[in-house]
Amino acid sequence: MQKSSYISAQDISKIIKFECSNPPEILGPKLVGEGSGRGLVIHAYLPRAKQAWVSLSGAKKMPRIEMTLLHAQGFFEVFLPGAEEKHPYRLEFCDESG
Repeated sequence: MQKSSYISAQDISKIIKFECSNPPEILGPKLVGEGSGRGLVIHAYLPRAKQAWVSLSGAKKMPRIEMTLLHAQGFFEVFLPGAEEKHPYRLEFCDESG
């Protein structure tokens, strides 16, 4: 598992333990950074997932991008550099059975 620059271990724990009173505050897309470090970060909790991918749709279509597993219980993150706005997206995942 990797450490994130965009979310705290405490926030991940709140989601996994179902102790978060406002999940959209933590999960989903957020614009982060400034200047050349600006982009879109997406967090997802997919409890049975072993791997996950995100695909953007709308104005800026992109190929499927693998997400980083931040917690073994299925908390994932992806950073999409250069994004200036939130876009609709689709999550895909596979579990132990593929």
